[in-house]
Amino acid sequence: MDNTSTIALSRLTATQRAVDVISGNIANASTPGYRAERVLFTDWLSPQRGTSIPRGDRTLAYVQDRATWREAAEGTLTHTGNPLDLALSGDGYFTVRTDAGTRLTRAGRFTLQNDGAITDAAGHP
Repeated sequence: MDNTSTIALSRLTATQRAVDVISGNIANASTPGYRAERVLFTDWLSPQRGTSIPRGDRTLAYVQDRATWREAAEGTLTHTGNPLDLALSGDGYFTVRTDAGTRLTRAGRFTLQNDGAITDAAGHP
């Protein structure tokens, strides 16, 4: 594969990754406690020595996927009328017990079970 195709492929791959992250954000826009993901791309420069290709420049710039992180900004608080719906302001998480161990969540939609246990929407205490 020539350099031009490789550079174009790196940019297409980065664009596909960005679209995947954006589609996940859109799909979870109404999920309580969801924090959007963001991606960071940088250029990876490859100096070319002993060649006249590409013309006008001796450095090839590829796109590099550097990081994906969760947005730190809080969403809006909405009054639900349920006395067990809770919201966090600032840093922090609720802990729930699952079969896979203790997990952290920011979703504060809780219910009271018949046995008196408070559980999340998935039934985890």
